[in-house]
Amino acid sequence: MSIDLICQEPAALDLLKQFHVCNACYKVVDHQPIGAHVLVPRDLPSGRRPLLVRIHGGGFAEGTSDSWLRPWILELALKHNAILVTPDYRLRPEAQLADEIEDMRDFWKWIRAGLSEIPGIKVDTANLAIVGESAGGTMTAQSVLLDMIHPVRVIIMQYPGLNIGGHLKWLESLPEKISVSVLEDHLASSIPGHIVTRVANGSRSLLVGSMMQNGRFVDVENDAYLDPMKSLETAGPLPPVLLFHGGQDKSVRASDSAAWAEKLRRLQPDVPLHLVFPDGDHCFDQSDVLATPWLKEPIAFVEQYWPAQQ
Repeated sequence: MSIDLICQEPAALDLLKQFHVCNACYKVVDHQPIGAHVLVPRDLPSGRRPLLVRIHGGGFAEGTSDSWLRPWILELALKHNAILVTPDYRLRPEAQLADEIEDMRDFWKWIRAGLSEIPGIKVDTANLAIVGESAGGTMTAQSVLLDMIHPVRVIIMQYPGLNIGGHLKWLESLPEKISVSVLEDHLASSIPGHIVTRVANGSRSLLVGSMMQNGRFVDVENDAYLDPMKSLETAGPLPPVLLFHGGQDKSVRASDSAAWAEKLRRLQPDVPLHLVFPDGDHCFDQSDVLATPWLKEPIAFVEQYWPAQQ
């Protein structure tokens, strides 16, 4: 099965050669399939393997399951002979944020019941780590905050949006905004009922800005559960958390991650938390490998909890 070889870092291209790749459908919406890429290391030992799930970012409006796979994530899967699964999901504005959350719920149901039905897949779904970048980091958080899947050994969030309400207020306060007509023109030209699950990164930047800067993205006042800052207040016990965020991020404020982490410490002080703010802008880790110096301690933290010894 093919995988996107255009939107990858050179280091990732070499690593992808070490995986078998297949594509699976985890749900169908109005006769339109939503898929996931499953990457299996070519040289697996016997027995059920650990599971690493990666959730892509893209401002909730763009991105694909198989693009811009971070080399360090691929290396982590290979190091532990883990099966790597990365899903697509419905994208804004053709779908709502609540629809994306619903897709993640259904994806996790499929992980429990459907992943092992793929020929050649022997996986221990209880030996699970979840990683996600940007909007995918938000989905990673919500996967445990909203109790979509358990047990989870550890979650890894890369520069996520964890304070959606605060993020939107910040964007709406900017003196120069992208016109709301960008969103309205897009919706006017859309096919009613047609869902979108795969869009090239960077192709909808203006559309994302048009939604978020003009109060057209989501109403977290009435749907508080859609904001990880709020869903944290009602969450059950969380797994260990690695959270890192570029200190110079101009797209998603690092201070929001710091505020969420502080709230986690206050509400669930026993949850192991490793919080890192390396130098860098949004997506600063795109070409990083496990040997990148700043990753040494964060990965050591992850490996305290995942994978569990067979």
